[in-house]
Amino acid sequence: LPENYDTTTKRYPVLYVLDSQRYFLHGITYQNTLVFQDKTPEAIIIGIDTSNDKRQKLYTKNTKALTRFLQSELIPYINTNYKVSNEKILFGWESAAGYSIEIIGENPGLFSAYLLASPTLIFEERISAVEEQLKRHKLNNKFISFNLGSVEFWSIEDAHQLNDLFLAHSKSTTIWQFNILEEDDHYSTPLITFN
Repeated sequence: LPENYDTTTKRYPVLYVLDSQRYFLHGITYQNTLVFQDKTPEAIIIGIDTSNDKRQKLYTKNTKALTRFLQSELIPYINTNYKVSNEKILFGWESAAGYSIEIIGENPGLFSAYLLASPTLIFEERISAVEEQLKRHKLNNKFISFNLGSVEFWSIEDAHQLNDLFLAHSKSTTIWQFNILEEDDHYSTPLITFN
């Protein structure tokens, strides 16, 4: 929780961090380091642990169950029990970022912003679903940051396909940031993405 959470009536954005077993502290450290300089807003950080064998299953075979959990249990619980604003941000790395693309395509209202680091598993179905949401203007007023290291050859083609979709719908109010990072790799992109 933000430092003065208990002494204010202020409502805060919420950052949901998938794979929190690795990246929860990134969100906290980033905020603690930069809030005092007004470089980032205070936020509530929620970690979603996907350790061990459940990680790959959640992001491929059990995505519907994970989305139901987020939509029907976790987000309503946080909204009811904490002082939250309407801004909900989702961070994902690798297969969690690929799953986040599925959420963008199938449940565009679930989050207002997406921080995607080194997405993998960018299936054709996920790309098609995003395209449909763009055509229906369901991604208006969303912020999506997509960052990929130039060495990540396994995702480059799909990344460019997604970029082309967003560019083709450039008249929408979606804020789409697409970066192929020359100096970063599969494991350093989360740091750039939080920034």
